[in-house]
Amino acid sequence: MSGFGSRSEARGRGRLRWWLLALLFVVIPIVEIAILIQLGRVVGPWWTILILLADGALGRSWSGARGAEPGVAFRTRWRRAGCPPPSWPTAH
Repeated sequence: MSGFGSRSEARGRGRLRWWLLALLFVVIPIVEIAILIQLGRVVGPWWTILILLADGALGRSWSGARGAEPGVAFRTRWRRAGCPPPSWPTAH
């Protein structure tokens, strides 16, 4: 009987992950685009483009300030846990 419950719980977690991925990759971008369209109607298309470029530059400068620190910390924790090296490419 306990095997049935654990299998059912695993199915529930799988459905939750699917909905979470759908939310992240479908719903959120649609909401962002709708907000950008509304912003363009209020302030104009050129100001909207300027705001997007400034936002991208600001985000890049903030992430660049941290450098490779988050990636190095992740790889250190990964090695200490005894996990094999990740197979995805890493930036150096």
